[in-house]
Amino acid sequence: MKTPEEIQPLCSNCQTPLNKIKGKYGTFWGCPNYLKCGFKGFSAKEKQPDSKPEVRLPTVPTRDIILLEEIQALSKRFDDFEAGFAEKMANLKKILIVIDGKLNQ
Repeated sequence: MKTPEEIQPLCSNCQTPLNKIKGKYGTFWGCPNYLKCGFKGFSAKEKQPDSKPEVRLPTVPTRDIILLEEIQALSKRFDDFEAGFAEKMANLKKILIVIDGKLNQ
């Protein structure tokens, strides 16, 4: 197993293996393609920055979010109403059957 010093990190911009460079202010990891990719590097003592690309979700305008929430709330209210209505109709049917039975006696 390699020690942390033996692991060569990758550039977060161009995925090229970084070079360990001894500079005026200490040792750091630098990209050999710095002029093209623009990666400035990081201290050799620091942990390698995450080289995975950042995932950005599309932004949704606030107005659309509010409308979506209102539609969801209305949909839930309708579902509750529909369930309550079906239950009331079933009860009404039972009452009508009882009334019909009493009228036919």
